[in-house]
Amino acid sequence: MKEIHLHEIRRCGPAAIVLPLLGAFVAVAAVGAASTRGPGPAGWAVAGATAGLPLLAGAAVVSVLDRERSFELLAGTPVPVPTTMRRRLAVVAGCVTAGALAVASAASAAGAVGGPAAAVLLLPAMLAPALLVGGTAAWAWTRRRSAAPASGAAVAVWLGHTAWWAPSVPDGLAWAVAAAVGAVLLRSGARAIADMERLPPGGAGSWRG
Repeated sequence: MKEIHLHEIRRCGPAAIVLPLLGAFVAVAAVGAASTRGPGPAGWAVAGATAGLPLLAGAAVVSVLDRERSFELLAGTPVPVPTTMRRRLAVVAGCVTAGALAVASAASAAGAVGGPAAAVLLLPAMLAPALLVGGTAAWAWTRRRSAAPASGAAVAVWLGHTAWWAPSVPDGLAWAVAAAVGAVLLRSGARAIADMERLPPGGAGSWRG
């Protein structure tokens, strides 16, 4: 079982792991550097990290899905295609969650938020939109099996959430709706991937229509 998971981690590609973790590392460094100038600059650094991590999550999802170009060959393995892709997306989810924990911990240590309780609230503030943007990326990728439209859709949803939705509604509602919509889109994408597994030989071309 351990060997299977290590194989899936390798198959995810470096971008799926590096993007969220490197983004979190840069954010933690920025929060630490800004904290020397007072809580105000540190708060801005935390806000930037909170907004940026979901976008990196979407990019990581696109990277994982776009690496697998031959679902017909993957369907010939003993493990069902949806299970394989769920494992790979779980790697992304783990990296994004680790990044969010690192940012929240740095924010609390730097005094950039109002104590540990406020730092905990940074987690849904990052993870809910990350699920929304990642779900959008997965759903959009299955429409055309192409990184370009998936990336465009993810960026558009990220901009809409960051610039309009999140500032316009209470935090709890914004997070709940983002997580719910993201989960629905992710499930829809998973169903589409399952359909790819059932396509007849040569049928995958229709997905690029």
